[in-house]
Amino acid sequence: MRAIPSVEKRTEAMVERESKCDGVRAVERAIDLLQALNRRPLSTLHDLHRETGLPKPSIVRLLRTLEGKGLAAQSSSYGTYQLLGGVKSLSSGFHHEPLIIEIAEEIMIEVTKREGWPLALALFELNAMVVRASTIPYTSLSLLHSTLNKRLSMIGRSLGRAFLAASSPSEQKILIEILKHSPDPEDQPAHDPEAMARLIGQVREQGYAMRDPLIEPRSATLAVPVHDNGRVVASLGITWIAAGVSPQEGVKRYLPTLRATAAEISRQLDIRSPQRHARHMPIGEPAPAE
Repeated sequence: MRAIPSVEKRTEAMVERESKCDGVRAVERAIDLLQALNRRPLSTLHDLHRETGLPKPSIVRLLRTLEGKGLAAQSSSYGTYQLLGGVKSLSSGFHHEPLIIEIAEEIMIEVTKREGWPLALALFELNAMVVRASTIPYTSLSLLHSTLNKRLSMIGRSLGRAFLAASSPSEQKILIEILKHSPDPEDQPAHDPEAMARLIGQVREQGYAMRDPLIEPRSATLAVPVHDNGRVVASLGITWIAAGVSPQEGVKRYLPTLRATAAEISRQLDIRSPQRHARHMPIGEPAPAE
């Protein structure tokens, strides 16, 4: 006959389970708060409450904990909070960020400081282009606080169109087949071969892509492909507020700069790629001194 656990033991087990659940929930809340803080340079308590749904007293307690760990602080502007450099320690063990992002960011920032408008670099992932570098923090001329990790349609958005059109014909075929299964309404044209042929042909002929103006008429984005050793690896875009610059004027003003920026990223990628250096080293030559 099986022994029935005592009331005391059952109570202890229940408390232990509840304690574990509370601990997991606390971690989830801290992550939600860190992600919310990361979306803008400065956040008010109301901003954080609206974005996370957490009670304000809980947010305050979590902020105090993050402050104690050197991850966040209350800014000199009363009532606002910001992340500190200590948050970089959370990603110090992650070593898979592509070299192209490291190279592109510095070059992109200089262009934004000169032109005023934000730039974005996007990489292909699964069935969309994902923004992996953005200069929005370096300008006030943006309608969005952040676009980092934003997924963009391969068909409706300029960064996607530029990448798709610069891909090889065999890659285009595969990408279009993938997009036919995409849940994004902007990818529906993938089912129309003639529409896709016209879109790709137009972008290839122009040498640049523009976002579908019906998606976000308040701004315009111009994009070009970025190549590595002749193969498209990313797309680079510049976004401006439509009320200040028309699409036609924007292409005239910014296309030369955007192309030059993409070419410089490609050039630096070629110089700094360790694999490229290994391939180009003549047989029998000693390795360069460290």
